[in-house]
Amino acid sequence: MKINIPTVESIEEYIIFLNESIGQGVSNMPPTDLLDPLSIKSNLEQLHYSEFILFADYHYFVSRTLFMNFVRDYSFFSGYQCMENYLKAYIKSKNCIPSFEHPLNKLLKICREFEKRDDAFIFSKEIETIFYKFDPYYMVPRYPITSERWVSRTIDPFDINLLDYFVLRFREILPLPQNQMDLLKGDHIFLTLCKKYAPNFYLSFFNGNINFTSLSNNIPQDESVSRSFH
Repeated sequence: MKINIPTVESIEEYIIFLNESIGQGVSNMPPTDLLDPLSIKSNLEQLHYSEFILFADYHYFVSRTLFMNFVRDYSFFSGYQCMENYLKAYIKSKNCIPSFEHPLNKLLKICREFEKRDDAFIFSKEIETIFYKFDPYYMVPRYPITSERWVSRTIDPFDINLLDYFVLRFREILPLPQNQMDLLKGDHIFLTLCKKYAPNFYLSFFNGNINFTSLSNNIPQDESVSRSFH
């Protein structure tokens, strides 16, 4: 069933259609089945660290494109998710199973237990400062009331470059396998439709991004879109 012209009635008919699909084994209304703890542990053990990067980069794309289109608070929430997944990728790369905890500083502490070079990025003031900037936005965009006292916060136009820098440094630590789709090479499995049908929005991700300004050959080109990346 399709909604050709959105009206109250056509949407209600679509809801009825979806309701009748529940429990029928169809892909548009699949069930949510919870895994038992042993299955979760087994899945995490078998997972390659690059899978965390796949999702980190998905959050990175969402964060950056929202930011470039002035949806900045929620952009920073997605940026937080990006950094969380990169930290968990690092932990998994050390053959350790990451927890389901979210606080960046807790995950960073675990990462530091594996790193022997005290001049590494994960020991730097840069990463601590970036986390301090993004940390409030794990909660702020999601609820009107949180457990933290509200203080006035500003987001500057260049603050998204902090996330660019974080990704740049972490990719130096955690390269992707050669055969995996890579957002930093202009391709991502979750973004195929966006790239095809919303090229302006898709290409805004690359605008002013330090991960591409020195790697211009990696920037996807679309003749229908005129945009400066430098």
